[in-house]
Amino acid sequence: MKTSNQIIFLLISIILSISIGVEANNNCLKIFSIKDISLNVNRGDNRPNTKVHLQYESFDPRKPTILFLPELDGSIDTYTAALRENKMRYLEEKYNLIRLELFGQGKTLDMELANKDSTYSPQSQISVESQLNLILQIMRKLKLEQTHLVGFSYSADIVTLFAEKYPDKVLSLVLTAPPYRPFASKTRLNEIYLRLASIGKLETSTRNHWTEDHAYAMASMMRGLFPEDTSDMHDTVQSVVAKGIPIQVISPTGDTLIKPVDSDSFNRLVLENPDNRVIKINTNHKPPRQNPEGFVDALLEAFGL
Repeated sequence: MKTSNQIIFLLISIILSISIGVEANNNCLKIFSIKDISLNVNRGDNRPNTKVHLQYESFDPRKPTILFLPELDGSIDTYTAALRENKMRYLEEKYNLIRLELFGQGKTLDMELANKDSTYSPQSQISVESQLNLILQIMRKLKLEQTHLVGFSYSADIVTLFAEKYPDKVLSLVLTAPPYRPFASKTRLNEIYLRLASIGKLETSTRNHWTEDHAYAMASMMRGLFPEDTSDMHDTVQSVVAKGIPIQVISPTGDTLIKPVDSDSFNRLVLENPDNRVIKINTNHKPPRQNPEGFVDALLEAFGL
């Protein structure tokens, strides 16, 4: 039964249009508030602005900020379970925690660019360059001179590319299950995402909107990272390491999507700077969803808490 103080708190929060949740965890009640907002971002190519979806609990301009980006087919919901872990309070005390959806993710939909007959190009699909520009514009709108970036799978490579292009904007990178090279050929990627869409396995919060074109767009977004079957992240990672940007990798020990040899290749490059670390976590490819407690432990270790 709620106390009178709790009821008053909830009523005030509703009046302020703040979503309130209460999570029971280890016999403790954690009350968390979520500001759910959209900001207009210029898409370029003479296209109309797109509303970019992001969430945060609170924002203190005196604190440094961590931007969390989800996996390719994910959304801000990717991190919901982790944020409800009580130990996240150690991170929340020191940082602004903002979850951000890139083009094509969650509510930041921009799928009119999808076309199953198109090959990847910045003009015909959601390009890597447009994703980097999205991050930059969001930082400007939030008046962030610099930020920490937490990327997961697809977005781990996106934030690595962002750090290579805008090193002065990045305080550090935390990369969860980063792909080192394509995990399938172009044809096979199309088949994989079509299959996932057809059986409802794409874990975005907007999965009911998925169509065949959406699946092709997802495959094209991944191909944007690796335009050729022989492409890899070697030069990009090596460049970021050489710039001295701190990198922590959260590496799943049971990853069935990324081959161990590819994970090892990525991790060896990161560890060329002895101050960087690779943090192992016992899970498959999606630690924030499959092992949120372990993921939070890894985050705390990554940020020295």
